Amino acid sequence: MNKRRNIIICLVAGVLLVLVVILLVFSGSWFGQKTGFKISNSDDYLKNVKQADKDNLLMVIGNQVKNVSDIDLSQNLVEGVIREGSYMEEVQGDLVTSSFLIDIDAVQQTYVVEFPWSKKMDVSDGITVECPRNDQSKYPDSYCTGIYTTSATIEIYLPYTGNVNGNEYSVYENYLVENGLDLFVTACGDENLMNMAKNDFEGWINNTRFLENIYNINVVDICNQFNE
Repeated sequence: MNKRRNIIICLVAGVLLVLVVILLVFSGSWFGQKTGFKISNSDDYLKNVKQADKDNLLMVIGNQVKNVSDIDLSQNLVEGVIREGSYMEEVQGDLVTSSFLIDIDAVQQTYVVEFPWSKKMDVSDGITVECPRNDQSKYPDSYCTGIYTTSATIEIYLPYTGNVNGNEYSVYENYLVENGLDLFVTACGDENLMNMAKNDFEGWINNTRFLENIYNINVVDICNQFNE
């Protein structure tokens, strides 16, 4: 009786083992990723990023790879490497913008990547993949073409905090005005400082690809507000 029970247990265990192996093989987790685009050292830099945001980043860079080559990513695996020493993060509230250089040997291209992400918000836009300066490229003999970007809305970056000559300013959305933004700075009547803060913020807007690039910016002198 015990011998028969042991045989049944062994058979059941064997069937379960076979099923597990089959699932691992078909999911790709047993042998690793076989197709698509992959950042080989992603865990060294992007370990805090949600998987959905990582997948979006890989899709965007993969699209750029397809734009500059004949590689079929549904049949081939292309790997990129985030260059050591190039990774930086800028934090604005709950939003983090990562920027780095990525080298892709398969297409002999280096790209400058900017990638906004958040642990608390869903961020699907704002990724840019651009050509580097000549001194940034790992492949100086390769000609870089094209810029891939997913345009973002400015709201995901608000409130925004900037700094001009040691003077901090903050920008919030003005819901009463179409494309309205309020820029708060402690200027105490210094119009030059107010203009510098506005110009600094407008420069940031122009360097960031948004669906809208024209905004009604109202500069508010916090110092005067307190004195009224």
